[in-house]
Amino acid sequence: MNKKFLTPKEINEHLLNKIPDRNIRDIAIVETLYKTGIRVKELINLMKNDLDLNSNDNVIAIAITGKHERTVFIDFETLKLIKKMINNRKKESDYLFISRTGKQLNRADIENIIKKYRVNENITANTLKQSYINFMLNYNDFTIEEVKKLVGQNYLGIDKISSEISINELKNKYKVIDWSIKV
Repeated sequence: MNKKFLTPKEINEHLLNKIPDRNIRDIAIVETLYKTGIRVKELINLMKNDLDLNSNDNVIAIAITGKHERTVFIDFETLKLIKKMINNRKKESDYLFISRTGKQLNRADIENIIKKYRVNENITANTLKQSYINFMLNYNDFTIEEVKKLVGQNYLGIDKISSEISINELKNKYKVIDWSIKV
């Protein structure tokens, strides 16, 4: 498997289903990366107060600040998982995702969590971001411009994925042309 993104089925088969249910934090990290398209640096800098943990909306907004300011969204199921993670942890911190000792996670921690469960060495945090882009473009009605806004305009990977997707979409549309129509 050398492709740069995974389908939703592959995300489950090659990563999420490998994480034991009791490792709520690790599941929440993978799901947050995949379902928001945020960068690892943004993930590790998320604070609990960046999310409205009391929201009952199906989707909530997260303001990502820093070099690439934007708003991303997270689904209610992932939010419930994050709440459960916070309620179950033994150490207090303002950071959303922390180590078992209560310290802020770093980039290497996130990559090690993914390495621990992945079935293929090519699956990284960046693969999850690329998979998010693929999911939004191929399985939903988001335009390239909308996805660029969600992942950050300066994210270079979107152009490669969108050009690959565009060719595949065109090919599939071309396959179903009814050439017997006489105009």
